[in-house]
Amino acid sequence: MTAAKRLTLVLGMESYNTTLFDSLQHRFSTACPAVHLSIFYDTDCLERPDVLADAIKQSDAVFTALMVIDDSAEVLVKLIKQHQPPVVFAYESLPSVMKLNHVGSYQFSEKSEMPKPVKRIAQLVAGGREEDAFYGFVQIQKMTNRVMKFLPESFGGEKFKDVRIWMTASTYWTNSGEENIFNMLLYIAKQLWASPASPQPVQEFNTMGFFHPEHYEQTKEFFPDLKSYQKWEKKTKRDDKSRAKVGVLFSRKHLLCGQTYASDVVRALESKGLRVYACYVLGIELHIAARTWMKEIGVDALINLFGFPLVGGPAGSTKAGIANPAAQEILSDLNVPYIVAQPLFTQSKESWDEQGINPMQQMMMYSLPEMDGAIAPVVLGAIHQSKLQSETGRLDRLAGLVKQWTSLRQKKNSEKKLALVLYNYPPGTGHLGTAALLNVPASVFKLMRELKSAGYNVGDFFERTDNDEKKFLSLLQSSMSVDSNPLTATVKEYTEWLLPAERQRIEARWGKAPGDVASLGSDRLIIGGLTFGNIYIGSQPNLYIVGDPMRLLFDKENTPHHQYAAFYRWLEHKFAADALVHVGMHGTAEWMPGQQIGMTDTCWSDI
Repeated sequence: MTAAKRLTLVLGMESYNTTLFDSLQHRFSTACPAVHLSIFYDTDCLERPDVLADAIKQSDAVFTALMVIDDSAEVLVKLIKQHQPPVVFAYESLPSVMKLNHVGSYQFSEKSEMPKPVKRIAQLVAGGREEDAFYGFVQIQKMTNRVMKFLPESFGGEKFKDVRIWMTASTYWTNSGEENIFNMLLYIAKQLWASPASPQPVQEFNTMGFFHPEHYEQTKEFFPDLKSYQKWEKKTKRDDKSRAKVGVLFSRKHLLCGQTYASDVVRALESKGLRVYACYVLGIELHIAARTWMKEIGVDALINLFGFPLVGGPAGSTKAGIANPAAQEILSDLNVPYIVAQPLFTQSKESWDEQGINPMQQMMMYSLPEMDGAIAPVVLGAIHQSKLQSETGRLDRLAGLVKQWTSLRQKKNSEKKLALVLYNYPPGTGHLGTAALLNVPASVFKLMRELKSAGYNVGDFFERTDNDEKKFLSLLQSSMSVDSNPLTATVKEYTEWLLPAERQRIEARWGKAPGDVASLGSDRLIIGGLTFGNIYIGSQPNLYIVGDPMRLLFDKENTPHHQYAAFYRWLEHKFAADALVHVGMHGTAEWMPGQQIGMTDTCWSDI
């Protein structure tokens, strides 16, 4: 290899791994000085397109992976088509990017999908399921790689050699970790330009298996299957059958690249007395792990730390229209809460705090998972100093939610406590329990009848209201007046229900508790509402923001007043509601200052 060669990497969703790739760039330049390595990220496609264009123009080979953001992928495709680098490796990306694959005589089809014969074999390997075909292809690739090791270099001529190069590079990449990626770069340099540096063989890992941070820190090993994990679980006395079982799905790649958020989640869940089954996957096996191992375990809740659709993951399905129905079938069969939680893979903590969640993260964590039926998303953290860093408060939030969901699942209906909160804005006669095109009182009565027939304790609701909707509203309205001996919370109780920082923020805006909004004397706050057995029915507190209450959304220094905060804390701590339903119109909690999605510990809607 005489003239200097240029290899350019363009990587999607790797912003949290810049430290790793900086290290790889330094190691590679030392081991292979005759090849100039440039590394770009998907953000550079939009922020530094001219610099990227110049690098691609001079490149002898381009390697790209995980280009799944339309805008960035579009720029990359345009630049590669314009400058025509001699060799292009593309993996785990949008179809438009995958079509760019060009290693000697090996190219992807125009449709950017598996050839039909390969697809049929992949489906057979995967048991005939269309949604498993991509997984079957990965298994075929692994088997092919094993066979290729025993074939002479001259086997199959130049065309087979080019396929071998592409597939071997793919194997290095998909097995991930610093050593595999480093040796992949050496391998590409050796195969394309006869670099003297010799790569080590691929360190292969199972595409899916189980993990526990304590075991991994001691051994640096994974559990290849459920049986081996359960054996260790029993040995370490973690197999307490009285504890609720929680399945966790997360990225094997992140674990191999030194990211610790999965370990943080496992420990947070275990701190709540939950029995955790953390399953790593390559990405396309999310649904297979859920359908097989999680079903066999009999999990009481399932957490996806990956985001994206359950079927296909970041890679997508092999056929349009397959993913969502397949996911619904799997999740319906499990019949447990399905929660998506993850750190922000493409944003810093500062960006999260100042701007909220960007469109890409919204798609990964909200839009696509919610189509499968995911609920209660929690952002666990963001990029900090080139690493995904989870936050203690968000971990506790997730663990608390999961604990409550699993506890609720184990409760009898007769033990469950439910709070129904009716809209009451603007305050004044005639607005309580109103909603557009909905008869709220009639809906409450119908709901109470359904609850009673399902075994919930509705107390003397029908007797006290005389089955009369007007009387019900009258009772509810009067329950908030001072003369009716209303339900209250003492200032002492209320302040104990708040964290010091929360109390200080409210006091800075509204003064010391109880304040002058719905207070009773100097030491009580009016909660109001009515209790019927295990059912509480109340009126949402007024915002007491004169003019446009939507100002709360844009005034970060504003806070709910004392009685508003006390109302929700009373429902949580004193009444101990298992669930809260805003009946009729939406509540006003979403108007509180803070993020609208991807809430932090300081967002009042989450607090």
